[in-house]
Amino acid sequence: MATVQDKIEKFLMLEFSFTEYIGYELTCLAYAMNFSACVPGPCEHLDKRTFSIKLKELLQQGEKAGIFMDGYTAEKTFLYLETSVRGMMASWCFANGEFSIVETGGSYLQTVLTGIYR
Repeated sequence: MATVQDKIEKFLMLEFSFTEYIGYELTCLAYAMNFSACVPGPCEHLDKRTFSIKLKELLQQGEKAGIFMDGYTAEKTFLYLETSVRGMMASWCFANGEFSIVETGGSYLQTVLTGIYR
């Protein structure tokens, strides 16, 4: 049976795989649309996004299981992981999709997760 850590990693890797599948043009367009939706006022993007909701649920399971380093709550870990995944996706867009987001993102993700888990 998969551990909570395995589920979190696989879930985040699915985001990179989906991003690669839809391509950098559509990913860039989605970023632009999401940012413009936040400009006029309060942004509810993370509250409505299925990916974010499911990731928060996994992280709450992880917090209950005590898998995070001291001081890491599910909410703090969500911010770090969301920022890491979104940052990698933005860098991929800026590079016009010239590197494998799955390979590079996966390697980066391993580094990030190592600093979060006990």
